[in-house]
Amino acid sequence: MTIHITTLNGMALYNDAQNNQQIVANYGKQLGMNKFCIFTYNWPDEPVDARNTRFDGIMASLNAGDTVILQSPSWISMDWDQAFIDHLFIYQAIQKIIFADCKIKLNT
Repeated sequence: MTIHITTLNGMALYNDAQNNQQIVANYGKQLGMNKFCIFTYNWPDEPVDARNTRFDGIMASLNAGDTVILQSPSWISMDWDQAFIDHLFIYQAIQKIIFADCKIKLNT
């Protein structure tokens, strides 16, 4: 059983979202986790087949009994994130954990 954790790549060098996810993923790697690297891109009209092929590439090392920790959002789009989660459900006997990083600005 392997534990996989997503992490962002391809954003600006000093992007907080990417840096924070990479810090968490690096701690996970020290604990024996495998990184699922998600490269940021902008293709709003990406065909479903192309997107699914991309997902399969990200998840290529996934096996039954594994666990996936998804650090969300990916900052690609909410539709992309939902499709990634839905794609995980194709694989049987996979445990899924979602870390959601939500920042709310309060007006005080």
